[in-house]
Amino acid sequence: MSDHKDMTHRHLRHKLQSLGRRLDELEEATNKLQKSEDELLDLQDKIIQAEGSNSSLLGDVETLRKHLLKIQGKDEE
Repeated sequence: MSDHKDMTHRHLRHKLQSLGRRLDELEEATNKLQKSEDELLDLQDKIIQAEGSNSSLLGDVETLRKHLLKIQGKDEE
């Protein structure tokens, strides 16, 4: 019975470590998405300053931003 308990304990510990690694990866991906969102907003500001608010590039930026928000699971308001 003790061997079974040890095996179960090792299995659970391994599973816990695996989940911990996945959470770290998700956190890193979330940080990268946030950085990308910030960069898109910065790019949007630069386009407006350089070309005005009627620039065709703004549509491309908005498309990327909406895609990024969808990936993040944020609702578009």
